[in-house]
Parts: sequence; C-alpha cells; structure tokens
Amino acid sequence: MTYTLIGLLISKVPTAVKEDLELLTSFFDALIKEPSSDLKGSIRSSLISMCNAYKESSKLSSILKMLEHYCKMSDNLVKQVTTHYLSYLFPADDARSRLLLIQSHTSSVGETNLKKILYNVDEVGNLVGKNDSTLLLPRFPDMVMTVVENSNQYDSSALLEIAEYLSHCLTLSAGLPVTYNTLYHPSKQTPDICKYLSKVYQSDANIIESYVKLMLQLIQIKPSIIPLNNLLVCIAALPIELKDLFIKDLNTIQKLFVSSNEDMRKLSGILYGISLSALDETTFDKHIKALISSVTDKNRNKSLELYASLYALSSIHEYRFFNSKNVPLLIEQDTFSSLVLLLDDTSPLIVGAACDVIGAIGRLNPIPIEERNKAFLIKKLLSISFNNSTLSKIRNKGIKCTGLICVGETSSRSKDIIEAYLEKTKHTKDIEIHLSIGDSISCAILGPLSKMSRNFWTLTEEEYKKKIVVDISIDECDKLADYFLNNILEKVNSEDHPNSKQACCVWMYNVLNECHTLTSVNQKLARIQTAYVALLTEKNNYIRDIASKALIQVYEYEAEERKEQILKLLIKQLSEYMAVGNSVKDSSGGILSTYKELCSLVTDLNRPKLIYKFIQLANYNKKKEPQSKLDIDEQLNEQLPFIIPRLYRYQHDPTPIVQTSMSAIWSYLVLDTRLTVDKYYKEIYVDLVKNITCPDWRVRISVCQALPSFLQYTGDKIFTKCLDLTIEAWTQLIRVMDDIHEGTRKAATSTAKTLSKLCVNECTTNTQLLQLLLPIILDKGLYHTESSIRAVSMDMISQLIVNCGEQLKGDLAKLIIALLRGADKMESPDLGALSVMFGANPNTQEIIDSRRAAEARTLSSSDVLSKSLLYIDESVIHDLIPLLQDLLTTNIGLPIKVATSHFISLLITQKHQQLNSKFLDKILKPLMKGITDRNTTIRKSYASTIAVITTIAKESTVNKLILSLKDVYMENEDESIRQTVGYSLKGISQCEKPDLYLGSIIPLIFFATHYKQPESDEVVATDKSHDIWKELWEDNVHNTEGVLSRHLDSVYEFLGIAIKSSSWAMKAQAARSIGDAANILGRHLNEEHRNRFIETIKTGLAGRTWSGKEFLLEALLQLNLSSSDSAETCKNEEIVELVFNECKKENINYRMIALKTLGELLEKLKIDRFTQTYQLVMHIIQKSSEDSDVDNQSQNLKLKESLFSLVGKAWPYTLATQVEFGETV
Repeated sequence: MTYTLIGLLISKVPTAVKEDLELLTSFFDALIKEPSSDLKGSIRSSLISMCNAYKESSKLSSILKMLEHYCKMSDNLVKQVTTHYLSYLFPADDARSRLLLIQSHTSSVGETNLKKILYNVDEVGNLVGKNDSTLLLPRFPDMVMTVVENSNQYDSSALLEIAEYLSHCLTLSAGLPVTYNTLYHPSKQTPDICKYLSKVYQSDANIIESYVKLMLQLIQIKPSIIPLNNLLVCIAALPIELKDLFIKDLNTIQKLFVSSNEDMRKLSGILYGISLSALDETTFDKHIKALISSVTDKNRNKSLELYASLYALSSIHEYRFFNSKNVPLLIEQDTFSSLVLLLDDTSPLIVGAACDVIGAIGRLNPIPIEERNKAFLIKKLLSISFNNSTLSKIRNKGIKCTGLICVGETSSRSKDIIEAYLEKTKHTKDIEIHLSIGDSISCAILGPLSKMSRNFWTLTEEEYKKKIVVDISIDECDKLADYFLNNILEKVNSEDHPNSKQACCVWMYNVLNECHTLTSVNQKLARIQTAYVALLTEKNNYIRDIASKALIQVYEYEAEERKEQILKLLIKQLSEYMAVGNSVKDSSGGILSTYKELCSLVTDLNRPKLIYKFIQLANYNKKKEPQSKLDIDEQLNEQLPFIIPRLYRYQHDPTPIVQTSMSAIWSYLVLDTRLTVDKYYKEIYVDLVKNITCPDWRVRISVCQALPSFLQYTGDKIFTKCLDLTIEAWTQLIRVMDDIHEGTRKAATSTAKTLSKLCVNECTTNTQLLQLLLPIILDKGLYHTESSIRAVSMDMISQLIVNCGEQLKGDLAKLIIALLRGADKMESPDLGALSVMFGANPNTQEIIDSRRAAEARTLSSSDVLSKSLLYIDESVIHDLIPLLQDLLTTNIGLPIKVATSHFISLLITQKHQQLNSKFLDKILKPLMKGITDRNTTIRKSYASTIAVITTIAKESTVNKLILSLKDVYMENEDESIRQTVGYSLKGISQCEKPDLYLGSIIPLIFFATHYKQPESDEVVATDKSHDIWKELWEDNVHNTEGVLSRHLDSVYEFLGIAIKSSSWAMKAQAARSIGDAANILGRHLNEEHRNRFIETIKTGLAGRTWSGKEFLLEALLQLNLSSSDSAETCKNEEIVELVFNECKKENINYRMIALKTLGELLEKLKIDRFTQTYQLVMHIIQKSSEDSDVDNQSQNLKLKESLFSLVGKAWPYTLATQVEFGETV
C-alpha cells in the first residue's frame, strides 16, 4: 500500500521528484529484491505511475544508462517496467533507447508484441506512430552506428529484430513510406533506397560497411529473409565499392541455394549474380561457367540449386546489360535453348523460374534463338498461361514472360500475342490472371518503350518516362494499340459473359494507363468512356471499381481543349443509363443510383466537372489509396451549404454500395460530423423534411434512416429554431409509416419512436410544441388503420400524460375520449374477423366477445387511461361526463363501449370524492339503457360499472336504480338480460350500508333464484344465470329463514305481481318461489301469510291450463303441508274443492299432478271426500277406457296409477264411509 500511495502522490506532484534518480533506483532495486509477488506487483504499478514525473527531467541520459543496467536483469516485471520507461520517456527517433527496447523485449518472456510498442499499422498497411501520428524512426546512419557501437553480443533473436528495424529506418530515411510487410527487392522503392545508400556511402562509408557486416553476420548465424534482403539492396547499390566485404562470403551465399525457403533461394540467387558481376573477369568466367553448366546439364537432379542458379544467371545478365555495354552477350543461343527446355520441367518451381529468367532476358535484348523457335517459345508460354491445371502463380509468370519478350524487340509476334489473349477473354475469372494479361498486353503494345525495359535498381517509373527517347517504333505501337482497342471495345458491347466483361475491363484499364500517350489511344478516349459507363452497371464490384477509376483517367488524359466535350458526354451517358436503370431493376447492386445522385448533385450545383471528383471519392478506398492522391477543388467549400444536406441524406441510402460511396465522400469533405451538422442543421433539416415523402422509396427510407442520427446531433434546435419543420416532419412521418414499401414503413416507425421521445422531453417545458403536436397525434395518428401508427401515437400520449399531465389538463377530457374512441382500432383483426364469422352462433359469439372485451380492458390505451386519472379533477370531470355519456349511447363497436365502461369504473373507484350524485345520475342513464343491449358482453360490462356505482351512490339513487332493475327483470324474459340485472346488483353488498337495500332486493333475488331453464334450451343451458343469483343471495343473506320472515311482506307483494303476469314462465317461477318459501318457513309461516299466498295461488289457478301451471298446485300443496294442525277447516275445504276442479282438466300430465296433489291434501287434512273422489276416479277410468289410441296407452297406464294412488290416500277415516265403499273398492 505504501508503494502504491507514493506512486499516486508522485503522479499528482511530478515536479517534486523529476530530478531525484535515487528514489527511482531504490524502487527498481526493491522490485528486484522483493520476494513477495503481491508486493512486487504494487512496486511495478507504482513505478509505472511515477514514469510521467521524469518526462521533463534534465537527467534523461542518466536514466537511460540506469535503464540499460536494469534491461540486463532476468526478472520479467523489471523488463516490463524498463520497456514502459524506454517507450514513454524517450522520443521514437532516439536510436539508443530503441535499441535497448528491442534488446529488453527480445530477452523477456512476456507476450507483448514489440511492433505494437514501436509503432502502429494504418489501414493501408503502412507503419505510423503511436496514436496514428506521423511515423518517427531514428536516422538510418544513427541507428546503424548505435548498434555497432554497442559492446554487447547480440543473440540471434535480438539481431533479427534489429535487422528488421534497421530496414524500416533505411526506408524512412530514404523518404519512402514504411510498410508492415517485408519489402522485397527489386520493387518500386528500390531505386530510391539504392540512391540513398550511395549518398550515405559517399558521406561516411563506414556506416554502410558496418551495416553490410552486420547483415553478413546474421546470415551466418541465422539465415533469414530480412538480413538477406537488406544485404541484397546494399550490394545492388554499391557492388564495386563493397566487393571486398562480400567476396570472401560468396560460399556462404551460395549455400543458401539449397534453402528450404523459396524466397531465400531466389534472393540468394539474385545476390550471388550481382556479387559475381563485381569480380574480375577471370574469377567471373570461372563462376559463370559453373552456373551455365548447372543450367544446361541434362543430368542434373538438384532442383533447389537450379532454381537459385537461374535467378543468379538472370541477375548477372541484367547487371552486365546496364553496366557493361561493350561486353558480349552472356547467354547465347545454346544456353537460352536450355532455358526454354526447362519450361517442360516436371517441377512447377523450375518452370516458374524459367519463365522469370526468359522474361528478364527478353525485356532487355531480342531473345537469342532462331525465328522459328521464337514462335514455338510463344506458343509454349501461352499454353502455360491458359493451362487451368497449372498453378495460378506459374501461369502468372508465363503471362508476364510473353509480354516481357516483346519489350526487348519490335516484331510481328507482339500482335500475335495480343490476338491470342483477345481470343481467351472468357477463359478465366481469376482477377490476378487478368491483371497479368493486362500488363503483358501493355508490354506487347509499347515494346521497347515499356517501363519494363528500365533498370529496376536505379530508375523509378517516373524517371524512366522522362528519360525515354521516342523513336520511329512509336508508329508500330500506335497500330498495335489501335488493333487492341478496336477489338476490345467491340467485345465490351457484344459479349455478355462475366469473365469476358472482367477481362475487357481490366485489360483496357491497363492499356489506358500505360499507353495513354499514344495517339491511337488518345483518339479513342470517348469510346473508352462509353464502354466504361456501360460497365458501371455490372454486378461485379471489381469491374465497377475499375470502371469508375477509368472514367477519371479518361478525363485526366484527354486534351485540355476536348475536356469539356468529354465531360458533357459523360453526364449525358450517365443520365441515359439512369433512365434505363429506373425502368428496370438495378442489377449493379445500387451503383447506378450512386451515379444518378452524383449527376443530380453536380447538375444542381452547375459544376459538372465535380462528377469526376465525386466518382473518385465514391470509390476511394483508404486501404488501397493514400489520401494525398485525392485533390478536392477549394471552390467546393463555397458549395458546402448545398452539398452537405444532400450528402448527409445520401450516406443513409438503403443500398449498401451507395451508402458506402456517399459515406466516403462525406468523410473526406467533413472533418468533424458533429460540428458540420451543427453548422448546417437547418439546411439538412429542410432537405430531410422535404424529401420524406419523395416518390422514390429509396429516398424516403434514406430520410427515415438519416433523421435519428441528425436528431442526436442537433439537440433541442429542432424545437427552438425549427418548430414548424418538426411539426411538418411529424405529419409526413405518419404518412410514411403507412407506406406501401415495407422497409420504408419500418424505418419510418423507428424514426417516429426516436422523435417521439425527444418531443415528449421537450413538451415538459415547451407548451407551444404540446399544443401543436396534440392535434396531429389525436386526429391523424390515434385512429389510423395502421397498427404501428396507432401504437406510436398511443405510446406518445402515454408518455405525455406521465410527463406533462399538469399542462394537459385543459385537453385531458378530449384526450381521454380520443383514447377511448381508438379502442376498436387497437383490437386484434383476427378477433374481429372471428366475431363476424361466428355471429350466428350465440354461445360461440359470447365466448369470442368476452375475449374481445378482455383485450379491450388490457390494451395499451387502458394503461394510458389509468395514468390520466392522476390528473383528473372536478373541472376535467365536468367536461368529461357529457362526452362519456355520448360514447356510451352512440351506436359504436364493442371494444369502445367496453373500454368506456371500464374507464368509468376506474374513474369512480379512484375519483369518487369528486363525483357528485348529479354526475352519477348522468352516467347511470346510458348505462341502464346498455344493460338491455343485444350484445351479452356489453350488457355485462355495463352491469359491472353499475355495480361499482352502487358502492358509492346515495341511498335515493340506489333505490331508484333497484326499481329500474326490477322493471328490467320483469319486462324481459331473456335470461341473459336478467343475468345482467344480477351483475348490476352485486355492488350493493359492497356498499357501506347494504342492509338499507335488502328489503328492496331480497324479493327479486329470491324470485330469480327459482328460474328454471326451459326444456327446449336444456342442451345449451348454462348455470351462469343461476349462479349469479345464488351468489347474490349468499352475499346478502346469511340466515335464509330469518331474512324471509323479516321481508315476507315485500316478498309476497313481489310474488303477487309476478303471478299475475301474463307470462306463464313468470307465473310458474312465482309459484316455485311461494312453494320454496313455504318449505323454508314451514310452521313458522303464520296463518295470515299462508292464506294470502293461497289467495294468490287461487288467482293464478283461474283460467285454462298452461305450461308450468302445475307449479301452482305444488305450491298450494306445500303451503298446506307446512301449515299447523289448527288451520282453518273452511279454508281447507275450499282448497280441496279447488284442487278437485283442477283434477277435471283435460291435460293428462296436469291432471296427474292435480290427482297427486289432491291425494296429498286429503291425506294431510284428513277430510272425508271419498264419495266425490270415487266418482271422479270412476269417471276418469271410464273415459280413458273409451280412448283406445295406442299412443295414449302408456300415458293412460300412468294415469290409472295416479288414480289408484289417490284412492289409497283419500280412504276416509269415517267409519260409515268405509262401510259404504269397502266392498266396492
């Protein structure tokens, strides 16, 4: 902990210790000596924290010496700390610290990549400094001498890292970009490096000599590509000057001929050849004969050595050609013939090497064989080039060789080669092969004028072009170029094969770049441009990439006086292709759209020349092109207010290739997106809003995709300074969210959600925005047929209520009604369809409607409405109640009615204190009308709301409601409506004083519990209706007998009305109720009430027989069975007489019940009416015997059973009567 605190303290006050090296040394020593790993970790962290304190120290040289000492330690943590100090305290171009860094790292066991410590790598593959800054490396001379002056012995690993680092220092010191990958010589950079080495040698030969010795030392210790490559470029640059250093090591170099690494063999061969060229003639002749012998020896079996020997022979030939003009040819006809024979070798490596050597010889001199053999050689090379079974690498070498042998001389064979390639445009799709053929054709056209004829070690391409002397051979070049272009342009138009298109594109581009100075090429620039415009429509990305670059090259190579003409032609051609592209599907993957937008942009800018700049930027690839090659007109800055809005939209195009291209233009023109958008926000916003409903779906979707990022950059400016545009954007977004194109709909919905969040946040303080926004959301969004629009609108309203409830009070009533009216739009379309489909089936319809109602109560609007209750006060209620009344009575859909009644329930529950009786009365009127609605689900929903009202309403209101509900029950025989009445009464048991209303509701509930389902409906009958009345009875009655006794008068009154009803079912239900009451009360039913009930039944028995009339008899029987023994005798006689009359009815079923009732009465009352009974029985038996109908036999049998039962129960207790009828019976 102490070490950690010290480190933190020093990092806060670095100046206090920046000159104190003793403290630093003590910490390093502690790190070395400390045995505890935890404490060592703390010391290491503290040292890292302290590092910054010594950044400005004047004792950096002493610190470097100290670090040199600690670098030698084996402790890994110490090495980590020294690495950090060396990389942080000392500049990247300090040679000594870099050397120590390499040494320290290569000897440690850590996994840290040394290259990441020394430098970074950019997208192109070039080395850059830390944090992508400019690369800094020590000067090459300084680094070499620092390495040499170090007295330590390097191990092979360190020496190899040093060699690579030295090569980077050499490249950078020569003024060239440093690549991450190994730079093989000769290359484009080789001439500049050779010149730099010569310059350094002239100033201080010791530096180069030391460098060469170091590389020779490494090759001897650990042969590898890097030191061999470094040595090669030095020997190539200074062969004579350095010959004394490497002559003695020729054997070492020659030993590498048999290396297992192909590149090692090739480099050693080249190095060996250049080294031999510096020897005296005698020694040279000796070695060269050995080389030629190894090549021409037919019995050779060392292919590895032969491979290196071929490159040695080639490099000797090349060196002597450029440096010894007067010496005879090294490779004569016999030797060359042997090289040609190697093309048939079984080893692909030898065949490839032979191609390289033949090409190297052919590019400098006419090939030394007879004319007829030259044709054979070309034929052989072409067969290698087009042999698909041959390795691609070898085919490339064969192709390059055909072009190189045309460089050394001008002959008719060049045309033959071009013609052979033109016939093979469809042969392959390998882009590497096509690139090689393009190079070969360029060589064949230019011949000796080709850049391939230069000295690769001393001349760059630019230097060669300045140095070249144009002679009469230019005419032949023109003819060949004319022949090639005529044929290739014809193939572009006539051949549709993708391989052919790619070949034509690549070959023509190569010839355009290499041969544009030829008159024949310059005269065909317009045709070439036309061809490349056509190639822009290809699906192949590579073809389009080359075509776009070629268009720029055409303009660049055109004469100044014709540039305007070629520009107009390009705009016209692109526009024509755009017209075609609009009528058919863009097969290019969207590139036509890119150029369409670019043409439109430059036309609007009235700067057609910019099309080339935009094409260049649209195809700009950071990984392939350095930024310095791009040159944007400074006047373009003046057009930025017009360009920026469109480019901002273009880079969000849904087509990936357009998006990539436009983003490339944007990233080049705009250094800081946030600052640029902030500067041109109004112009961008106007463009986006203007194009949001553009006829082109791509434009619409690009706007929708651009808006979210734009909103992130602009903040509240779209509200404070562009409020009108924001409102317009909302209006148009709602339209686009219902777009015919699916992708556009989704993008618009996503954008609307983003804009919604920003608007809600702004509305908390911006009432103007709130007032402008609400009508759009309510009128255009909430009731829209598109579900996504409704969902966004609903969510926005919900957020507005939560965040801006107080500001919304004035509009809250309208807002709530709007939400309720939108309930049917939120319903699932499937449920609506099912409801229509099964509308004829009541039971199924009820199930579906119940599901619809449940969904209406749980929709997102319900959540919003629940949140709105927090902000409802008396003023809002005053505006809301009339609107709710209108919703309840208007002939609208089920979801709206259910949602409205559900909201009223919530309102009453949470805001009952603000609801007076006046408001409740207003609400009850439409609700009472609703409980007789045709739809069962609506009735139930209204009834539930009425039940909620009864829990808080005044006594007078509830009593009026009960009377109304009684009327509804008595006036409607539809049991589902009656069930609704039951649901409406459920709230009474939950009010504060339910006993106040028992006298009013007990008769109805008691009566309703005795409902009996008609027999015709039993199949589909349910117990739900009976259940609700049973539930009500159980909720309100805890002692049935006591409650009935207490409220018997009101029950009698209600049943008396019911039994007088014109409805038979009502009469029967009343009879069942009377009988049940008598059964429950039993002997507790006093005589007065019994007689009143009997009178009521007598009234009901009057008249003809009807279905259910038998229940009156059963009730009458129950009244007498429950009576006391002291009941009035005269009343009993009257009852018996009444039943006697009913036994005479024609309806057999009714008569049997009457007979049963009569028997029960006579038995219970012990009245002697046997004589009358006997006469009745005999009369009925006689009449039934006369009826011989087979169908009535079964019924007659039951009738007789009833008669005999009656005779038994009516048998008198009077002795005289027993004597009178004893024998008869």
